[in-house]
Amino acid sequence: MARKTTAIVKAREAKAIATTISPDEALSEWLAEHRSPNTRVAYYRDLVDFCRTVFNAEPERALRRFFSLDEVAAGIKVTQFKQMLRERGLSPASINRKLSALRAFIDHARRRGIVHWRIKDLIRGEKQRTDPKERIRLRLPATTADGLIEALQRSNFFRALTCHFRRRPFPLIYAH
Repeated sequence: MARKTTAIVKAREAKAIATTISPDEALSEWLAEHRSPNTRVAYYRDLVDFCRTVFNAEPERALRRFFSLDEVAAGIKVTQFKQMLRERGLSPASINRKLSALRAFIDHARRRGIVHWRIKDLIRGEKQRTDPKERIRLRLPATTADGLIEALQRSNFFRALTCHFRRRPFPLIYAH
């Protein structure tokens, strides 16, 4: 007769790198790590924007709710936030800054033992998909941008640069 054996497997709990603290304390601690007051203000605004946009709550309540989610649900919330930022018409650079601040804060919360998941694998930044001429148009008023590009094309500015970089003798006048 064969003897039955049962293996007892103990689930190992993930250990925090540091003792667990509240999300509010983690936020204060994380913001204090940054030297520049402007950086601290910008990161705080980005996190408050996330809390109010996604959870419609102040940071204290919203962060507690966010950190109680599992990795997939948290990824869905961050994706919703990213979509709402796009709908607001924010530039890819602004969206990336907000996502970067959120990612960095989540990593800090993980190191402090508040969460045991990482969000950076689930969220990708926005890509800016415009050519250089279009970037000029976006940064300048419409009449100025079009006029500037047309003036440069009429003045053979691009041809002059091309000749200069091909090492052909072409007189370039430098204004001092």
